[in-house]
Amino acid sequence: MNLVGTALLLTLAVLQSASAQNATVKPIPPTTSITGLPDGQFVGLEKLAGMGEPHASWFHENTLIVRGAEVILDMQPVVFHSGKKTYSASDGGFLTYRGRLFYKSGQLFVSLRLFQSDYIVFPIGPHECEPYSRLVTSPVSRLNGVIEINGVHYKPASIAAGQLSELLRLLHDVPAEYDGKHPYESKYHLPPCN
Repeated sequence: MNLVGTALLLTLAVLQSASAQNATVKPIPPTTSITGLPDGQFVGLEKLAGMGEPHASWFHENTLIVRGAEVILDMQPVVFHSGKKTYSASDGGFLTYRGRLFYKSGQLFVSLRLFQSDYIVFPIGPHECEPYSRLVTSPVSRLNGVIEINGVHYKPASIAAGQLSELLRLLHDVPAEYDGKHPYESKYHLPPCN
């Protein structure tokens, strides 16, 4: 059995043993995929600019799931008041990307495609393209167990069993490439980007 299959079986075993939706799942034992990154779940904070609330720090709490060359990146807004973290109901928006890792000229990259967005508005018009078809490519680095993408440092983390289960379902069900089946706004029939 290959490393990806072993990692997936370990993850499924952990999920089956979690008795409650809010139970946390420990990071899976690191196994290295063909990309050189370990399979697992990682969390990083990405600063949100322009949030006008004094004495508060806003971030997207990013959860990165890596399985071989396939990834999911889920971004949820959080705010810190006096060091206490709370989750936002809408400010900053909720974003989920499907992606794939690849090498080009010896450098590891990730190509990400947004496929879910709540509280985010995209321009719609005759000269616009389908927002959910746009690919964003970024270099990926890894040092001392930390994955860096666009200045965000992702560290191995425990996440809720329900959240992990849902993200693994999306990883399985949602293609990395845009197939036209689930556009941002189906009534506009926008052409694909790129």
